[in-house]
Amino acid sequence: MGTDSIELSLRDLLLKIDNDDDSIKSSQEILRRFNDHDQLLEEIIGILDDESILNKNKICNTLAVVGFQIESFDILIPLLQKSLEYDARHKDTLMNLSIILAQFGETNIAIQYANQIEDKSEDVRDWLKKLDPQNNSVADNNILNLEQNDVEFTGERLVINKEVKENYNNVLEEHLHRYELACRYVQGKVVLDAACGAGYGSKMIQQAGAKYVLGVDISEESLQSAKKTYGSDNVNFGYGDVNNLKLDDESFDVVVSFETIEHIKSGARWIKESARVLKDDGIFLVSTPNRSVTNPGTYFIEQPLNPHHCYEYTVIEFVAELTKEYDVLELYGQTFTNDHESYFSQAMRQARKMDTQFIPGPGYSSRGHELVSLSEIKDAQPMYVLAVCRKKRKQQQTPVSQSKDRVEEISSKRVITQSQKSLFYQFGQNSTIWSDAEIVDAEAISIGDNVVIKKDSWLNIALNNFEGKPRIVINNGCQIGKNFSISVANKAVIEKHVIIGPNVYIADCGHVYDNIALPIMYQGVTSTTNEVVIGEGSWLGINSVIVGNVRIGKGCVIAANTFVNKDVPDFSVAAGNPAKIIKMFDPVTLNWEHVRNEKEVQFILQRRIDNPLISICIPTFNRAKDLEKCLESIYSEIGHHSLFEIYISNNDSSDHTEDIVLKYQAIFGNITYNKNEENIGADKNIALTMQKSKGRYMVMHGDDDFFKPDVIRKIVHSIISYRECGLFFLNVLNDNNEIKVLKGMNKFLEETSISSGFISSIIVSREEFDKLEDPFKFIDLAFNQIYLQYSILENNPNFCLINDSSFTYAGNEPLGYNLGEVFIKNYITILNYFKNRGLDVGLIQEDKKRILSTTIIPWFKRVYEFKLGTDISDFDKFFEEYYHEETYFEEVRTMILAIREQFS
Repeated sequence: MGTDSIELSLRDLLLKIDNDDDSIKSSQEILRRFNDHDQLLEEIIGILDDESILNKNKICNTLAVVGFQIESFDILIPLLQKSLEYDARHKDTLMNLSIILAQFGETNIAIQYANQIEDKSEDVRDWLKKLDPQNNSVADNNILNLEQNDVEFTGERLVINKEVKENYNNVLEEHLHRYELACRYVQGKVVLDAACGAGYGSKMIQQAGAKYVLGVDISEESLQSAKKTYGSDNVNFGYGDVNNLKLDDESFDVVVSFETIEHIKSGARWIKESARVLKDDGIFLVSTPNRSVTNPGTYFIEQPLNPHHCYEYTVIEFVAELTKEYDVLELYGQTFTNDHESYFSQAMRQARKMDTQFIPGPGYSSRGHELVSLSEIKDAQPMYVLAVCRKKRKQQQTPVSQSKDRVEEISSKRVITQSQKSLFYQFGQNSTIWSDAEIVDAEAISIGDNVVIKKDSWLNIALNNFEGKPRIVINNGCQIGKNFSISVANKAVIEKHVIIGPNVYIADCGHVYDNIALPIMYQGVTSTTNEVVIGEGSWLGINSVIVGNVRIGKGCVIAANTFVNKDVPDFSVAAGNPAKIIKMFDPVTLNWEHVRNEKEVQFILQRRIDNPLISICIPTFNRAKDLEKCLESIYSEIGHHSLFEIYISNNDSSDHTEDIVLKYQAIFGNITYNKNEENIGADKNIALTMQKSKGRYMVMHGDDDFFKPDVIRKIVHSIISYRECGLFFLNVLNDNNEIKVLKGMNKFLEETSISSGFISSIIVSREEFDKLEDPFKFIDLAFNQIYLQYSILENNPNFCLINDSSFTYAGNEPLGYNLGEVFIKNYITILNYFKNRGLDVGLIQEDKKRILSTTIIPWFKRVYEFKLGTDISDFDKFFEEYYHEETYFEEVRTMILAIREQFS
């Protein structure tokens, strides 16, 4: 029989199954042929994909069931997986897959498929109980029926919806199991669900009998969705930062904190804060990843693989942190890995010439993602650990009246007095130095705001050489541990927000020892010109030593017991004696990469030059004074920051703009300067900065806009945190400091309107920019940047809105454009271009009306009132052309005439 006749006969058999015409016998005949024809499965799938086959899922399942009965196993799984391509939620397919996999001993996978079945009918619940007798609640809990299908699952905050249940069931199980354990402790209790995310856990706790549940989170978007889906009389949701909860002391019976502690900078602070809001003997349930499994071989101080995590604990570190405030009642593990399956275990056994094939007993076999007491586990490690803790009982307290007096007495003695502070060159607000510190020549020491220097510290000016400028400078927000020592002959600068551990020693010089006839103490110091700089945001670990002419860059980690006598580049981890750089932040991968030698260090440094993380793009023309202030606002924040490029394009200015650029270029090495041979126009100069700058992200910036403090840090934080976004927008009209990820052109228009034309608000991903076929299509309309942003959203709808006033302004008079032409004609032309490309026509109409009241009429009035030089010729022509069909046309035209009459 030829191939064509086999295929025809096969089609007839499949159609019989499709039409319920002796389907069992037809299935048996197909499976009989399968053993003699290697390509039969491909032919079956090819026919199934044909539109003439109607009941594709039924055919797949009938063949699978018959195949299972006659032990024709090779065809079963491929057919059922093909069935899921036709309908990912098909109940019979999921059930058959689960049954077959269980028969093959794949219990965990069988549970996952069974849990994906949306209709948890009695047969499904019975099957799940059979698979996992100890795990009835996942199948029975009606929380699965309360879906948030209008919320996207990003991988960090779990939501319950169809997508998650179909594609991320293992993640869903992990989270539900944690809350199910919490439900054991909440009957009749007042419960705080800290970092509640989407809110399903808070609802589960309420369903378990809690008296009242408060869910708190820092995401307003999550909270709004949680309120809508899960809110009720005794479940409430509100904003809350776990490091600083605006809640009364001892106000909760139970605090739940799952997968939160690793996301914040200080786990110890959160643990202390959780204990504050708990009543005596209150219960704290807290979970976190186990670094030994999720990041094997890394240290606590190193960035985990998950970019959203600040650090991760081992089980021992986790328990030790908790015992400061709690008694640990029970430890549970989740999602286990047997030690004999661990690469590190095998490598060590091989190194010790031990049997790598030996398996210690049957090992631990995890059923799903249940929580198992660690007291029952040997030779296995959990991916996640969950602790059940009880708040430690307070020791006998002194009566309140006496206690208050005692606290004030102790506080007044342990820190230096106001009169002592006056001896310093500068002593900032809210700063503290313990009174037992030894201070030598305070007049040469400058302390910024919010600085803490713990007890037994020594701040020493080694030479009596004060000439009016401070020798030791400790900037705002530094936290310095006990037994800190710093000795300076010339200068040491500790930049903002540096953490310094206990027993750290910093000196810009050593002692001369050349003359053997003199005691070393009389031979002087090795240098009076060295300078030590500790870069902003760095962390010096316990017992570290920094000596000599040394610059430690921004965002560095100096590991405990490290000796540093050479420079450490920005965003590096250094360890050892002498210090060796072991990790560096790479702007290309956006990860902390291990480096093994100087060649690899130089490779990363060169990548930072060739591929800076951020280019601040500044087109400029004849504003030398403003440009100098602009650069001052930038460099006061970033300094020699190696992940930045400042790209300045001078549009053939006739003033001393070039002198200003060269002045800053001589001090800082991260300026790229271009001077056009002729004035190419403002728009083309803006385009040039984008084309020629090298940064992975381009921050567009006007030469007469001046960054406020910490705005650049906020930009970097947003870029690193929300990498899915191709566009970021500094929304200067909203100063609530909220950062949120939104989606789509329509949402962007609603949020930004015509303010999207403000050049200094725009931050663009280089990757998304390079995808555009014609990024400068409207280059001559003065609003090409608006077109550019919507074009990026057309390819990647995710954008990040950063609500922050962000700038101060020079207030230069708006010149060089026609108000009606740009703000009416050009703006509406660009919006209309995107009508059929994703932008809603109704929203365009609404925005046309909105910009009249927010922008066009107010500016028109300002031009007349203050006699500005803005061109308003033909204003009526443009207004009539684009608004004559609107119902409000006559009303607005009357306003325009009234303005003219008022100021004529």
